[in-house]
This record gives sequence, structure tokens and C-alpha cells, in this order.
Amino acid sequence: DAWFNIGNLHVEQGDYDQAIAAYQKAVAAAPGFAAAYYNLGQAYYAKKELSEALAAYQAAVRVNPKHAGAWHNMGIVYRDLGQTELAVQAIEKAVELNPMLLR
Repeated sequence: DAWFNIGNLHVEQGDYDQAIAAYQKAVAAAPGFAAAYYNLGQAYYAKKELSEALAAYQAAVRVNPKHAGAWHNMGIVYRDLGQTELAVQAIEKAVELNPMLLR
């Protein structure tokens, strides 16, 4: 949890490289920590490192298949990568898990 919180502080300061390093330490220490993978994806996405963001979101849903936010953001990354069919599938999964995403 400490590395996760440190990563969050770095994100608040806009220091995505340090956030990524902290989140990587968080998932190394706790490989089942879906929120750390999700936030790692967020930090990579902020840096426009789409392949890395996608891998982090995929790890989040492997750990927690019901993580609607990770499915949603995975869809956004697929869209940005021009993989429309995969984007639709991921967004549909996100909405299935959390219908409030339609609002």
C-alpha cells in the first residue's frame, strides 16, 4: 500500500515517471493488487505510452475481472490504437459490469 500511495502522490504532482516506478514496486510486492495495475495504466496513458497502459489494464482485469474502470480504459486504449473491434468489446464489458458508465 505504501508504494501505491507514493505513486498516487507523484501523479498528483504530475510526475508520471516516479508514479510508474512506485506502482511497479507496488505490483511487484502485491501481484494481486488490481488498483495498482489500474493506476499504473493511468500513469502510462498520461505519458501516451499506450502499449504499456494497455498491458497494465490487462493485468488489472486478469487480477480482478470485474474491474469496470480497467475494462473501460482498455477500450479507450484500443480505440487510440485503432483496434475498434477490441475497443467495443472492452467498453461493452465495462458497461455490463457497471451500467452507470452509460451516463
